[in-house]
Amino acid sequence: MDARPRPAAVDQAAGDAAAAAEGIVPVTGRIDDGPRENVDRLVNPVVADTTSLRKGQLAYNTYCTPCHGAKGVGDGLVAKSLPIPPVDLTRADLQDGRSDGSIYYTIRHGNVIMPGYAHALTPEQAWDVVHYVRTLRAQ
Repeated sequence: MDARPRPAAVDQAAGDAAAAAEGIVPVTGRIDDGPRENVDRLVNPVVADTTSLRKGQLAYNTYCTPCHGAKGVGDGLVAKSLPIPPVDLTRADLQDGRSDGSIYYTIRHGNVIMPGYAHALTPEQAWDVVHYVRTLRAQ
């Protein structure tokens, strides 16, 4: 028996897809939604139906509620401990002044102290959250 220490994974040179096992797609970690200055050109490809809103609410409850709160007003359990309060997602100026693409980009890439969730949400899931956030508008 060979008891010599061995690396847990075989080192692969960057971009050397041939070194990966057959059927395995190398993960580069790159998320390409384009530059922030182009967010208003992003168009939501997901239809805002009940399925999308339900999925958006589920993702919102998991990733957004801790800071933004269940109703989106910025009163989540974590909000009090943050140096900058979370934005109130129900505000008319936010709802009217930000495009779907802008909200999507913020969800995926973060803003100020908000972390991005591209590692956890697919583009489709992030667009579902955009639809759900639009339902939080103050009446």
